[in-house]
Amino acid sequence: MDVTSDAQVAAAAEAVQGWTDLRPSRRRLLCVVNNAGVGTGGYVEWMQMADFERDCAVNYLGVVRVSKAFVPQLRRSAQLVAQRAAQRWKRPTASAAAPRMLIVSSMAGKLPSPLLSSYCATKHASVAFAASLRMELAIWGINVCTVLPSFHRTPLLEGSLPSLRRVWAAATPEVRAQYGEPCFSSTLVCCNQLMTDWAWDAARVTEGLAGAATGLRAPPCELTIGSDAVFALHVMRRLPASVYESVINTCMCWNLVEPK
Repeated sequence: MDVTSDAQVAAAAEAVQGWTDLRPSRRRLLCVVNNAGVGTGGYVEWMQMADFERDCAVNYLGVVRVSKAFVPQLRRSAQLVAQRAAQRWKRPTASAAAPRMLIVSSMAGKLPSPLLSSYCATKHASVAFAASLRMELAIWGINVCTVLPSFHRTPLLEGSLPSLRRVWAAATPEVRAQYGEPCFSSTLVCCNQLMTDWAWDAARVTEGLAGAATGLRAPPCELTIGSDAVFALHVMRRLPASVYESVINTCMCWNLVEPK
């Protein structure tokens, strides 16, 4: 579904509710996965306001919209769990699993990087929203897990080169003159290296999501996927901002040609 559409999100929620209502004693909503994501790259001066608004509409407001639509069904599932727990079932089964919501953010939501200002900002917003929602829904017995993958080879990442070309073409002649074609070409090289040298197989993310979605135990508050994300989120974010930003610039943009 298009998470920027009130109508499509409402229709999806109604469809799930209709499915559970057919057999209310056997069917309930156990997990919602907020996985829609887009990203626009390039220097801030290259990008249009529409690029920032589109990323925000999907990566942040889309999460809010889907969450609001499905929380009532998750709450009903949680109430059913509480009723069955009161019956003192001794062996944990799928019927005793607590409902949960997975919000797929990104390592970039906590560790900003150059050339990804819009993506990092909107993913940061989803991290903050997930934390607030987690505290609010705890009283109902609903778990909220923030998923923080590093870069993986998904359609979002694979489409970054055409997106970057589009952003550069849409920039004003004055901006293109200030930065120059060599700078743009080197940006494409950096972007391509991100896919070939830094990105992991996307199966790592789907396996992590599957485990968090179907486990009898509640998922963690934050699920970090990718050894580089584990290192970055536990070590690099504790560095002073000047040191961290210098390291990120060196690692990601070491061969970037400076603006003209």
